[in-house]
Amino acid sequence: MKRLCIVWAVVLLLTTLPGCGAYMPVTVYDAQGGVLGTPDRLDFGTDSLTDAAYGDYVQLALTEAVIALAQAKDCSESRAERLLFSGGYAIHTALDPVTFSAVRSAYETAPEGLPFGCAITDLNGALCAVYSGGEASYALQPQSPHSAFKPLSVYAPALDAGLIHWGSRWRDEPYKQLKGENGLPINWPANATAQYSYEEESLRDSIRHSLNTVAVHCLHKYGVSRSLDFLEQSFDIDLTAERQRMEDADEDEIIGNIALGSLLVGVSPVDMAGYYQIFANYGMYTQPYTVTTIQDAAGTAVYTCAATARQVIDPTTGCIMNRLLQSVVQRGSTGEDAACENIRVAGKTGTDDLGTGNWFVGVTPQYSCAVWHGSNRDGNRAAALFASIVEGLPAHTQTDFADCAGVHKGTFCKETGLLFTRRCSKIETGYYATGQAPGVCDGH
Repeated sequence: MKRLCIVWAVVLLLTTLPGCGAYMPVTVYDAQGGVLGTPDRLDFGTDSLTDAAYGDYVQLALTEAVIALAQAKDCSESRAERLLFSGGYAIHTALDPVTFSAVRSAYETAPEGLPFGCAITDLNGALCAVYSGGEASYALQPQSPHSAFKPLSVYAPALDAGLIHWGSRWRDEPYKQLKGENGLPINWPANATAQYSYEEESLRDSIRHSLNTVAVHCLHKYGVSRSLDFLEQSFDIDLTAERQRMEDADEDEIIGNIALGSLLVGVSPVDMAGYYQIFANYGMYTQPYTVTTIQDAAGTAVYTCAATARQVIDPTTGCIMNRLLQSVVQRGSTGEDAACENIRVAGKTGTDDLGTGNWFVGVTPQYSCAVWHGSNRDGNRAAALFASIVEGLPAHTQTDFADCAGVHKGTFCKETGLLFTRRCSKIETGYYATGQAPGVCDGH
């Protein structure tokens, strides 16, 4: 009997040592010191949260904390996980209660049970809010981004490479014909209106009205493989499936996947909120993060976030794209419902053919916000939900985007896209990087 007691004493001692199997709750805090939850394992239950709606955010924070602790302790992630849940650690995060409340309030105006996912970062990558509504963690789940991907996969890299400019014009016509189910040829791609103008459309109008034809023609000129390189190197997007298809056939096999955002794996609202930072942040991207500090039981910081921004496009490209995307929220454009009265907004809609995946991803002078929702009989409500969220955010200290020193206005001929002369009768103002304006119009 005495030997048995000794054995149990040793087991009890071992299970109370860090990393030896004892589970101690981790306290997760928001940015203002409020407690989000006290989970005792990665697959925690909602009963460990102060509000079940924090589930997605806490899941991200715990996963991130394990990786951070593994790096700080120079150990495996499995070892770091055991340490995290046996050492009385505290995780401090970037969740802002006011921002989170703004998302929740906006969702409460949506149809009951609408599948919904939203993520908001500041322009330094800090995730201020992550929220899912419905029956799954939609804010964390990869989805095809559809037309919300065009600025990232087509227009920004092509503009950065100098292949297009504000006045560029493209003919709104099919890229090719495919064989339909009945064996007859069908035009591809189709625009949302199911019509083609068969006329030259400006870059700005093509983005405003989300012309699929122009996106595909532009990507063909820029190069599909080149776009894959840009996306992978800039954002670490998983495009393995697209690369394999391209290698098995050719670039044309996946031109629609990349130009129209029909990704085989997809990206989450958290991802998209991160990517769009570049359109409000002079081309700088910081991978979204939740954890700001991890403290041990003694209150000593064992990890402090040192997020690193990287320049993925030229600052002038970011500023010009910002101007182009501002046109998307103007009256008569696809994202007009995202416009806010006192805050400047730039962004892009995205919708699949069946209306099962609806996006608006946009930026303000201080935030990047991605909104996704599933099927809805009223169509794409993402832009309206975005506006409702933005209007509930903490007061913006800056309500307009800053000017870029390397960008200047230029007046161009609407018929040729080149800089105007006195003989041009139809003109418009555009924005150009210094030294990269097009030639002078010679069409009149």
